[in-house]
Amino acid sequence: MGWIEYHKPVMVMLVLQFTYAGVSLSAKASFLQGMSPRVFVVYRQAFGTLFIAPIAYFSRSKTARCSMGWKSFSLIFIASLIGVTGNQMIQYEGIYLASSSAASALSNLIPAITFVAASIVGVIGAFGIIIGLYIVLWGKAKDVEQLKEEQEKLTMISQNDRNRIVQIMVDGSSLAEPLLPNKNNEF
Repeated sequence: MGWIEYHKPVMVMLVLQFTYAGVSLSAKASFLQGMSPRVFVVYRQAFGTLFIAPIAYFSRSKTARCSMGWKSFSLIFIASLIGVTGNQMIQYEGIYLASSSAASALSNLIPAITFVAASIVGVIGAFGIIIGLYIVLWGKAKDVEQLKEEQEKLTMISQNDRNRIVQIMVDGSSLAEPLLPNKNNEF
């Protein structure tokens, strides 16, 4: 393995970083000439699509069926529209309002900002779940109290009914006693 093969990843990284710096400087120059950052992002997305779409179309195998459905395509499109375009708009607004070096330095903070935002949303979601559980359990507790009251009423009614049945049986037996044959007195 030669020297070039060994250092190829480093060289590619340097070329990429110089390209990013060139794009940032040219964007700042175009903003100073009066171009809006939003228009710059639209042009950048359009040129990227026009460059990549033919490559993607012609590199595809003719016999292979498309493995992505319309639903997946629309979800990826919306995610890229919101995520990548939003990120670029924020970065180019930063270049427009500050400097290209400040915007490039702050672009490295995007993962950290995303982590903090996700953590905050996670905590808010956890509180929402806890509050929802308390509401459900509070409602269930009221239902259980009402159910206990109804069972107590039914228990009281059934005890009264049992007492009446026992009273009727006692009364009935006392009425029927003279009619029953006596073991000692035989007719």
